[in-house]
Amino acid sequence: MAGSRYRSFLRLCQNWALDSTKEGRDLGAHIRKKVAEGFKHGENTRVDEVECQRLYNALDKLSTNYYKNKYPTVSNLGGSLGLDVEDCRLAMSTESIKELDEMTKSYWTKMKEFATKHDR
Repeated sequence: MAGSRYRSFLRLCQNWALDSTKEGRDLGAHIRKKVAEGFKHGENTRVDEVECQRLYNALDKLSTNYYKNKYPTVSNLGGSLGLDVEDCRLAMSTESIKELDEMTKSYWTKMKEFATKHDR
């Protein structure tokens, strides 16, 4: 039975889109990693059938947008700020977060980094 569960999780991983704008923070990449850890021995891995099915069902509902389709919204807004989905995606990208981190550094932190770079 673990073999069919393993193949189901592999199909789920194949269908889960990767978001290249979220380096190291992408949900699809995290799920792939967890599936690999959970099925260390591939189809021969022993698993708790009930827990495995529960996790698979939850991930499947997320990957197929079950709840998005079940509870549709009237607008294309991506959150409480009133931004559209594309603006939210851009704001959450790794590049934007790095830029924000750089902008919010204190003067003291910038001076320490400068001194470290130019320390001889």
